Amino acid sequence: MDAPNIGLGMPRTCNPVVARPGLKYRRRVKEISIDIFQRVFKNFLIVYQFDKKREVRNIMIDKFVNTWKSVIFQPNNFFKNMPTSGGYGDPLVFAFINSIIYAIITYISTLVQMRSLGIMPDFMVAISYIISLINLITTPIFFIIELFIGAAIYFVCFKIVGGSGSYEGTFRILAYTSVVAVISGVLLLILVFIIPYPSMNQMIGIITNTAGLREYMQYAVYSVVFVLITIYTIYLMSSGGKYVHDISILKSIIAAILPYIVIGLTVFFRYYYFNFIIGHG
Repeated sequence: MDAPNIGLGMPRTCNPVVARPGLKYRRRVKEISIDIFQRVFKNFLIVYQFDKKREVRNIMIDKFVNTWKSVIFQPNNFFKNMPTSGGYGDPLVFAFINSIIYAIITYISTLVQMRSLGIMPDFMVAISYIISLINLITTPIFFIIELFIGAAIYFVCFKIVGGSGSYEGTFRILAYTSVVAVISGVLLLILVFIIPYPSMNQMIGIITNTAGLREYMQYAVYSVVFVLITIYTIYLMSSGGKYVHDISILKSIIAAILPYIVIGLTVFFRYYYFNFIIGHG
């Protein structure tokens, strides 16, 4: 007798897949893990980028401060080792930062000066604030424009005395000499707190010889500071011109002084011409 067919009468089907309830949970855990990893990695990347930006910013600040110190305390070594080519980027950025600092200091000095003038009409105060704000915005722009023009003037002056340097090298000298602007701004701010700058009426009194001793002393102090700043600017320009244009220090000093001589003669002749017209008018 044949053995009974157990599957007799049952449909032929594939082996049923055994359901695994834990599989979907493992998939869910995997998805959550990937999502957490992506979020953590993204945050880490943001922090890393922030740290890199902060590191770059710190490097830029350190570079600016070190350059500033070198120009002030070791001008001969700085200009001797300064590249005379390589683009206008670094010196231009350096000068632009100095111009911003100078503009801010000048703005503060102007506000302090207005307070020291005493009572002023409201419209005059408003106009003064507006003008000061405009100067704060436009000073860096005009500073850079004057930098290019000034470099061209000094380039011609150095060529007159036999210099062999380039315009870019001259531009670099003048750009790094912009530290003087910050120094002059700081000195002006200190003086404004100690000795207010003569007002317009006081300046007119000085010109017309009707001012008192106090006004003359105020004018004298600011004039001395201006002369010292001018001398220091000439010193820096001549130090740089000596190496950039490969000339003697004497010729470099002459080239650095030439623009001031021209400006001085122009002011001198205009002043005496003005007095001549008034006297014979």
